Amino acid sequence: MKTLPLYLLIIAILACSLTLKANDENVYSSKGYPYKQLLARAITVKIIFTEDEQQVRCKVEVNLADERITTEQRNVTKTDFEQQPLASCLLRDKAKTLLAKTFNYL
Repeated sequence: MKTLPLYLLIIAILACSLTLKANDENVYSSKGYPYKQLLARAITVKIIFTEDEQQVRCKVEVNLADERITTEQRNVTKTDFEQQPLASCLLRDKAKTLLAKTFNYL
């Protein structure tokens, strides 16, 4: 009987920790080169976005070994963003440039 409060405390702590982690969402790229490789080689890749009824305004933040790079904001359609969030917010040429920078940190 004395262990019941301990079990309840453990369950409450686990529930709180799961709630705190619910804000992060992992999105994987279905696109190939250079997006998939950039996701694999960078420390973090974040898509920062706001949306309204017609469009999504987004930018990408890439964290390399000792450098954080934020791209310029882009306006994309909701459909494009829902289908390919990273590819729609990060131009292919810029993704290639960022991928090349990951090789400088070896």
